[in-house]
Amino acid sequence: MIFAEATPDAQSFLQFWLAISLISSVGAAVVGIAAFFNARRSQKREISFSREFATQDELLHVVKDLQRVEGEIEKVRTEMKQDRQVIMAAADARHEKTWERFDRLMDSVTRLSDRISTSRAK
Repeated sequence: MIFAEATPDAQSFLQFWLAISLISSVGAAVVGIAAFFNARRSQKREISFSREFATQDELLHVVKDLQRVEGEIEKVRTEMKQDRQVIMAAADARHEKTWERFDRLMDSVTRLSDRISTSRAK
């Protein structure tokens, strides 16, 4: 009986957890609403309409970068073509080996079939 008196009433325990869940849900809602309004604030973007043109050095630098990138792309394309040729050659070799094995198997099956048919004929 001593333990029964020490444990809290089930109704008060339920009310305690309901109060805790209510407080936490209200807090979460407040945080969510605050985050929503903070996210809606956007920075103002400034656009300048001044006439600042690129210099010839900057344009030459861009052209050199483009040529370098095009050269690297050509290298990658060449490597891809070589890799494709190697892969296709290996696939052709595997294909030929598979057909050779299949032909040997068919020859063996034909010989076995001939033996069976001759043994039945006797």
